[in-house]
Amino acid sequence: LNDHPGYVNTDENILSPEDSHTAQVLKSLGLPALAKPGFDLDISSGWQFASDPKDAGLSSHWYTPEAAGAHFRAIRIGEPWQTQGYATAHIGWYRRQIHLPAHLPAKVYLYLGEVEERYRLFVNGREATHSSVHWPGRLTATDVTSYLSPGADNLIVLRVESEERAGGVLLTPVALRDIEPPARMRGSCRACMNIRACASFERSKAMRA
Repeated sequence: LNDHPGYVNTDENILSPEDSHTAQVLKSLGLPALAKPGFDLDISSGWQFASDPKDAGLSSHWYTPEAAGAHFRAIRIGEPWQTQGYATAHIGWYRRQIHLPAHLPAKVYLYLGEVEERYRLFVNGREATHSSVHWPGRLTATDVTSYLSPGADNLIVLRVESEERAGGVLLTPVALRDIEPPARMRGSCRACMNIRACASFERSKAMRA
């Protein structure tokens, strides 16, 4: 399976350059290789986190620089917040301030590798609409162009909800890029099976084991 599978029965599908089978998937389906970004700002480090056991963050505006009542501390991307010494609350807030160059591409997208389980995104105090499908385990990309301030500090905030004991931003990339997310790719199951990227094939194999 690809590292960031698309959503079944929707028009959404994402392949990332980081995915281990991307080149094979595209070749088998007769599709061109993914374009390489001209603007690619890795923001996977330098994040802060605050747990929100009482769900007070929205009413207290934790998505703003002031974040009244929040106690943000450093956190690593790629691990659940529960394994990094934070409370086992079902809601947690991530934030990252970045300084952007004065000249930005015409379009900028925030790519997130995997957020477990659901999230809301705020940029500079405003909520940015992203995918309406909230399944975990796949890459998401949000057009944040209109929310960014070129040549200034920008605040990116995620409000993450998780019913599991492994919540948070669990996979890279975490980056700002100028590449539009690819549309859903369709192809025969035979082509997918050739690269073991067809879910039905993997399920049947597991049942026979």
